[in-house]
Amino acid sequence: MCCVSTIQLLGDVPAGLTGRPALLVDDIVDTGRSLSYAAAELSRCGIGKLWTCALLDKPQRRQVEVALDFVGFVIPDMWSATAPTSPRNTAISPISASSSEGQPDYHPRD
Repeated sequence: MCCVSTIQLLGDVPAGLTGRPALLVDDIVDTGRSLSYAAAELSRCGIGKLWTCALLDKPQRRQVEVALDFVGFVIPDMWSATAPTSPRNTAISPISASSSEGQPDYHPRD
């Protein structure tokens, strides 16, 4: 398995977040290391309530347990150079349902 062994922030945590709620957004959560690191840094800086959001979640690849409040899609772990199928043939399914009014239902953890 090939992966980056260290995580680095390329910028500083924005000033003025102390005590304020924030939404941390990631495109793909697979190992969980990046999101966990970023959440820990924000907590260390005194952030208020923190929600996490990911467009894509690959729970089969998780190395670090992370709690996601909002997830667009859960996808299988098959995106590699040797994957036998095309992404166009891969089924992904949303985990959030729509209410009768057509608005998304979401239930953030407390």
